[in-house]
Amino acid sequence: MKIAADPRAEYRHQHRVADAYATDAIYRSVAEDYVAEFNRLVAEWRRATAALSFTDQKKAHPALRRIVAMRDLALPLILRELRQRPDFLFLALPDITGEDPGAGAKAGGPRAMVDAWLRWAERNGHAD
Repeated sequence: MKIAADPRAEYRHQHRVADAYATDAIYRSVAEDYVAEFNRLVAEWRRATAALSFTDQKKAHPALRRIVAMRDLALPLILRELRQRPDFLFLALPDITGEDPGAGAKAGGPRAMVDAWLRWAERNGHAD
């Protein structure tokens, strides 16, 4: 004779599964929103700072400051961008990480600084 399962336990299980799916969907949605906002800010920053020659001006732009405010969420996105399109976006990284591996590479120009940050990323478990 088969013993019937506890209907309350089955009900709780079904709701835990439904909650897990809902939570996963919410996290995916939030992550997609962050990526979209990041991409929008990067595009805005690149447009607005393309003609600027001083890095202090590029770094002070409100779009880059908003990227910095995203903190750890922005880190892998910035590194991805630097791998695909090396540019001055690395200016946000010291404020996010508290480190500046590119400081010694300044004489080599922006490309050397991007390379220094990408080496830092590999050493710190952020390799793509």
